[in-house]
Amino acid sequence: MKILYYCSRARELGIGGTCNALKTRLHRATFGHTWRTKALAGSAGHHWSQVAKTHTLSADFEQFWQNLPAKKIVHKLIAHPLITRLAPELSTDPFELIDQADQICDGNIAVLGYEPFAFGQGPIDWHTDHQAARHGFTSPTSWQTAFYQRITASPCAHGKDQMPGPDVKTCWELSRLHQLVTLGLAYQQAEQERAVGYAQTFQKQLTDWITNNPYLLGINWVCPMEVGIRAINMVWALTLFSDETTLPKTFWQRVVCSLYDHLHYLENNWETSDRPNNHYLADLLGHAYLTLFFRGDITLNYQTHIQVLLDQFNQQIFGEGTSYEGSTAYHKLVCEMLAHLRALFALTHTFMPNQLIVKHVRMQQFLDDCTDHGGNTARIGDDDSGKIVFGIATKPQTMPNLATYHDFGITIVRGQHWHITFRHASYQDRQPSGHFHQDQLAVTISCDGQPIFIDPGSFVYTPHGQWRNHFRSWQQHNTFGLANTNSIKGQQDLFVLPQKISTAHPHIEYNDQTITISDSYQSQQTLPIAYRQLHITNNTVTITDWWQHTNDNEQPQTATHTSMWNFVCSPDITLEQQQDGFCLSPDKKISTIFLQSDAPFSVCQDMSSPSYGQSRPTKKLTACLPFSQTPMRTVLHRL
Repeated sequence: MKILYYCSRARELGIGGTCNALKTRLHRATFGHTWRTKALAGSAGHHWSQVAKTHTLSADFEQFWQNLPAKKIVHKLIAHPLITRLAPELSTDPFELIDQADQICDGNIAVLGYEPFAFGQGPIDWHTDHQAARHGFTSPTSWQTAFYQRITASPCAHGKDQMPGPDVKTCWELSRLHQLVTLGLAYQQAEQERAVGYAQTFQKQLTDWITNNPYLLGINWVCPMEVGIRAINMVWALTLFSDETTLPKTFWQRVVCSLYDHLHYLENNWETSDRPNNHYLADLLGHAYLTLFFRGDITLNYQTHIQVLLDQFNQQIFGEGTSYEGSTAYHKLVCEMLAHLRALFALTHTFMPNQLIVKHVRMQQFLDDCTDHGGNTARIGDDDSGKIVFGIATKPQTMPNLATYHDFGITIVRGQHWHITFRHASYQDRQPSGHFHQDQLAVTISCDGQPIFIDPGSFVYTPHGQWRNHFRSWQQHNTFGLANTNSIKGQQDLFVLPQKISTAHPHIEYNDQTITISDSYQSQQTLPIAYRQLHITNNTVTITDWWQHTNDNEQPQTATHTSMWNFVCSPDITLEQQQDGFCLSPDKKISTIFLQSDAPFSVCQDMSSPSYGQSRPTKKLTACLPFSQTPMRTVLHRL
């Protein structure tokens, strides 16, 4: 089977692509063979003399530290408009920031969507999924001791009703060290005694991480993206605390040597691919930060790493300003990365191609369009709650707008009351498919800033294959289909979702009073075409769905099929069934929605995931009918 797979990949990649893939595999194998023995012996980590020699720096660490190139630049980054516009922590109330830092000093660290982990004053176990441990699942011992190339994060096979098993992403997120940046920001604002306490916590936690994560050993050296993001956070935190006189130079020297380990690792473990994704961008951005840290310049290898980074942004961002991974959450992540790169270029007086500046402006416009009156950004595709340093804070948008992003495959309506997204089938062969969902013709609907029908999120990735496939299936999106078709329940590869090559082709009509959007989708060549039309006025949204055969041969095949509709409600909605429809009442004192439909909807219990790892009970409207080509109409009335 493996031989057939490799032959198929070789045909897909072509001669040049196959040679590049073989070259990458050979380099990684050689690197692993060379460094495995050193790592297991505990001698892989670099010392200052090696770092100074490699970068032609002064052998006197004191001199290097006093003239640390990154100090001024990182401090300027904090105040740079490209960062302050996007960073929620920088606009956080000082008292709230101090409270967050105090929690970290007490050993309470928030990770992903989970309740904060309480580590107390003791050491932190960096190799355990502490959320899974709360439910009795033990993380593999290899996550702590094995050479990084020998560790795999295989999906756990548990029943759907059980909690997920150990999740490698929880360990990775904890080891991204975001909490150290929060400490650093609070340190900059705190009075002296408190500031010293933050500095001591910073020293304690970072020393603990370096001690318990020897270079190339354990789960936290497995993924280059994690190494790149951690390096960026370490650079930020280090420069925020760099003037603290109570921290010994031996500590700073150890941190600098660890940063060099990160640089050395990235240069030998690039996440290249014929369809690269946000991982490769994070690798390259982390490398740019580290080059800046050691040399005060990011253009020393402009024709290599920096040029590759610029090329990757151009490849992974469509001309319309959307990420080609088909996810609004990953779009935000890439948008944040590009903001960092633009700010770094501006502060180091490096030329940034205008094409990327234009794309970045359009990326921010896309996020604005995806955000409703209440500041809620519509979720499309996977959401792993990832960020580089701060993430991106979106703001409520009230200006009416109608926009179609053909490459991404979405039409967005921002009206006086409604915020609606309509997902179109759009996919090019060069795109990675791992973060797509089966959401063709799906809608999200918000009214007066309150989400009504939502994309339920992603929940988890590798720790639970069944939940992973459940959340990305069409049955969990606000669309319709033929029951028991196009299901991904048995999909083994959790980061591949087969897609049809297609281009978005919605038909849109609008005037001052109404907007009508129509589109269609055919999941398989042997199945009928699904059609959906939205008709939007100031106080109503009418959704009309129907099937259409492409030829007479399909009719006998579909006679036994069942049509199914889904609408996933926001957890903040109270759903009450009445005689002639459903009343959807938000918890907030805003408009109530009344739903009427030709379809016999009923209410069932389900789950939504506001952020990675977090689940909330919610209600879902579902309807099933024997297959028919008769149009089915659902109307939402704003009362």
